[in-house]
Amino acid sequence: MREIDKRKLRDINDKLWSLAVRNRDNYTCRMCGTQTKNGEAHHIVGRDNKALRWDIDNGITLCYYCHRYKIHGGKMGEEERIEFYRKVADYDKLKEKSRQIVKADFEFYVENFRRLYNLVKDTPEVNKVVPQYILKALLKEV
Repeated sequence: MREIDKRKLRDINDKLWSLAVRNRDNYTCRMCGTQTKNGEAHHIVGRDNKALRWDIDNGITLCYYCHRYKIHGGKMGEEERIEFYRKVADYDKLKEKSRQIVKADFEFYVENFRRLYNLVKDTPEVNKVVPQYILKALLKEV
């Protein structure tokens, strides 16, 4: 059996988080309302924050244009972006939660995997994201 390391699990968790956010938002851009099969999941508080990296409340679906040009391309100023975040999420609660210190050990990655997998396990895309050996190793019921 292949070994599961934190890096591999981190990458899978990122994909599961993205799938969960896009699925929750029905693949619809939360900024312009465009429904898109190729929507992108965007972190409200940056993904380098371990406390929120895989929290779906810290994510919104955006179309390519809104994500790349409005949010990251400088079309929106910081105040405008924060006001937008406050409209689509509990921004102040997220900022408060972002101050939590988490121990990002292997078990932290596994717990997040199980939580995220349970959110999307019934979607057809999940089979493209999670290899079978990961499922067998981390989920006893598979």
